[in-house]
Amino acid sequence: MPPNYGPNHQRQAAKKTGAHKSPLRSARAARLLDISRKIGESNVDDLLAIYRENDDGLHKDDARKILDELTEEGNLVKRTITKCGRRRTLYRAMEL
Repeated sequence: MPPNYGPNHQRQAAKKTGAHKSPLRSARAARLLDISRKIGESNVDDLLAIYRENDDGLHKDDARKILDELTEEGNLVKRTITKCGRRRTLYRAMEL
């Protein structure tokens, strides 16, 4: 039986709001973008290994979200390859 929602319930997905990014998140995104420009195409683990040399506070899920946001903004190119049943996602910074 389908759920019985009230008359004011929104049935469509909410639109993304223009929420403000925190300064820490913006700084982390800029640093990940800078690292990506230096090393070229790489996956999340390689980027995090270099990032964590100075700051180990960034977790893998947060890094992946930041990289996906940078991809949506057009600063990174995301490429997914499947090899031997394993899926790898590679990120590459766009040229300036």
